[in-house]
Amino acid sequence: MRHLIAVVWTLSLGLGTAQAATVIVTQKNHAFVPSKIEIAVGDTVIFRNEDTVPHQVVSHTPAFQFDLDLERPGEERSQVFTQSGVIVVGCDLHSTMEVIVTVTPGPASK
Repeated sequence: MRHLIAVVWTLSLGLGTAQAATVIVTQKNHAFVPSKIEIAVGDTVIFRNEDTVPHQVVSHTPAFQFDLDLERPGEERSQVFTQSGVIVVGCDLHSTMEVIVTVTPGPASK
């Protein structure tokens, strides 16, 4: 019986939760690059301004609102995505900028 308990205990150690990932989305030439990403709940997206002008990254999805404030060239802001769904992210200063963030309940296919 001890042997069986040890085997079950060892197997259960391999069933731990996956670690959250970090994905970088840049802002360059008045666009988000890439313009679509897929992540998992709990993952972090870093929005990095590699443009020559400021941007203000915000969610345009009422079910998951955030505003990362003014981000000057060379700065970056991060956002943890805590619920699944499709989140439309834009720039409050430049209405043509948009990135679609698909957040899956489990590990994303990166």
